[in-house]
Amino acid sequence: MGLLIDYDKTSPEAARALATDGAHVLACLSAWPASLTNRAARLVQDRQSRLFDLYDCARAAENQVVWVSANQTGTMGRLRFLGQSTVVGPGGDVLARTWAKAGLAVADLDVAAEVSRARLVLDHLRELKPAAYRGPGS
Repeated sequence: MGLLIDYDKTSPEAARALATDGAHVLACLSAWPASLTNRAARLVQDRQSRLFDLYDCARAAENQVVWVSANQTGTMGRLRFLGQSTVVGPGGDVLARTWAKAGLAVADLDVAAEVSRARLVLDHLRELKPAAYRGPGS
């Protein structure tokens, strides 16, 4: 299991490092607010809400891991937090979610079996070419 916090989910490298070290479950704990500059009337229409979900699904799918995301709800000052805790399968499919309300996103699955099934034909981690990341003369 690997752990990330908040804005780490925006960095593919953070999740990739944990997955290449053998983590099959990545958990990301956040206090991710709705947009302050382009506020939407409903949280599901908020730009930050869309990005929060997109990052969760992308990190799970690109690393073929189970992604567990927990986020703060409610308000603090001008900040309105999204909630949206989720469990995402290794194919990028949302298995459970809380939407904007407080609660638990719970999914019952065999992690090892799901990760193995996702990596059966295309194993993204096995197909990495680390040399491609180095520039000329590195």
